[in-house]
Amino acid sequence: MKNASVLLAKNFKNTFLSCEVDQETIWRKLFVESRPYSDKLKRLLVVNTPNCLDDTQRQFQEIIDKKTLHDLKDGKYLRTVPKLTFPEHEEVKSYILLEFDSFTPTENPHYRDCIISFTIICHLDY
Repeated sequence: MKNASVLLAKNFKNTFLSCEVDQETIWRKLFVESRPYSDKLKRLLVVNTPNCLDDTQRQFQEIIDKKTLHDLKDGKYLRTVPKLTFPEHEEVKSYILLEFDSFTPTENPHYRDCIISFTIICHLDY
């Protein structure tokens, strides 16, 4: 029984500690390595106007050119914890929530398959 608990503890660390690295890889692919699409995604998150995708609005491009991946995380546009707080008088933001779910064992005891999902939360103004 003792060997099983040691193996389980080792497998748990190998599997779930890599989630943070995987998250960073996903964010980097979405917001750094996929230009010009990453610029459009940044516009949708950061520029809170109906015409945020209008390419003639040069000021929008200047805003998102200044936003790094670190800025998006610090500004809480990118989330990994499904908890949103809405302080009074705060500007309404859009969010992307990245979740890992439904972990299942594979033939390799060091890895597990999982489902990665994105939830996009945005304000609709009619």
